[in-house]
Amino acid sequence: MKYYKVIIFGLILYSSFMLIQVFTVEGYNGLKFLSFYMFVAAWFVAWWMGWLYPQADGSDIKKLKKGHLFISVYFILLFPMAFGLNQKFAILFFDVDEYAAELKSAKVIMDGGVKSNLNRFSGTDVFPVMKVANSNEGGIPTCNLLLLNDCEYGYKKGESFDIKFVNNLGYPLKYRTLIFEIKSDKFYKGVDYHLGLYKKNKTFVFYFVFFIMLPSLTITFLIPSIVHNKVKAAKGVQ
Repeated sequence: MKYYKVIIFGLILYSSFMLIQVFTVEGYNGLKFLSFYMFVAAWFVAWWMGWLYPQADGSDIKKLKKGHLFISVYFILLFPMAFGLNQKFAILFFDVDEYAAELKSAKVIMDGGVKSNLNRFSGTDVFPVMKVANSNEGGIPTCNLLLLNDCEYGYKKGESFDIKFVNNLGYPLKYRTLIFEIKSDKFYKGVDYHLGLYKKNKTFVFYFVFFIMLPSLTITFLIPSIVHNKVKAAKGVQ
């Protein structure tokens, strides 16, 4: 088997292995769709460019390379922002230890899911909500940095909890209340649990960037290059 076949076969195996990991490891919850999209988009671009390069003559190669760069960046980096890629990146720079030292306390009542939009850019979605006891104040509880709109606590409708939290946060947690402790007579998850979970979220975003996104970019450039060089070699072009 020639080297290019080994490389392509190896990349196919790697893509398959990582997708199996993504869909079986709990830590990738919130990253599954993006991960699947990345590999599908990468192989589509690789196939498309690999088909175009052999048909281009010398004068068109430079234009094709510029188009190849734009298409790869668009499909792997820009378009996925519509699915929250920028939110995932922002999590890497979120200092949970700093916020854990600034916790507030409140007694809240969870109010289930409400269909709403946070701002004119967010679109309509279902958000869990909570209300501060004996007050008109409320908020959107967040208990997982990768699942911002799906905090399990918020769906315990009608149940009352004492929480420790931070709010008035910047992107991507604007308009949300990040919970660090929650307790009632029958339920308790403490600060250490939430700190560990939020750090785990950041770790899996790191895994996503280095084991999924960057390899996807590599596939979009490497496969067409291999095909192009193979065709050149077959034609005897230097």
